[in-house]
Amino acid sequence: MSSEIPLSDVKSSYVRTGASLIYQVFGRKIMFYSKRRLVDIYKQFSGLEFGSEGIELQEFMRTQKYPLYYNEGGTYVYRDYFISLLEEMPNISFLKYAYFEGLTLGSDILAKVVNIFKNAVNFGDIESAKKELMDLNLDIQDGFAYKDTAYVKEGFDE
Repeated sequence: MSSEIPLSDVKSSYVRTGASLIYQVFGRKIMFYSKRRLVDIYKQFSGLEFGSEGIELQEFMRTQKYPLYYNEGGTYVYRDYFISLLEEMPNISFLKYAYFEGLTLGSDILAKVVNIFKNAVNFGDIESAKKELMDLNLDIQDGFAYKDTAYVKEGFDE
């Protein structure tokens, strides 16, 4: 299922179809993707040279930094925060697969996160798991798990 649709729509889709679903339960969500290798194009245009690890984009007038990753498959820009559906795990047991995005985390932190989720599901102690997750000091927000994304153009009357 698309990670940009609300969790309620994922649930209703499952109820209607009974399909085997995969859904992102933790990590940063991709906010932009291009097949083009935009970093290489930028390097060529700007004449700058820098590594390919730990790249972030920051708009001139904003404080948010957006992690960027690129490879032969293209360029990926991620949101500046993590989403976590830890509290929802008892309600989304119908998922066939739970997807953890960990590209922007170190493997040690990702392993801790997966273990926290695993223990929460196996032992049913969501409160302790939430505390453990909070102790990792990650910027976790709801994202669009509970609301639809809607683009409303300025001056557009309904």
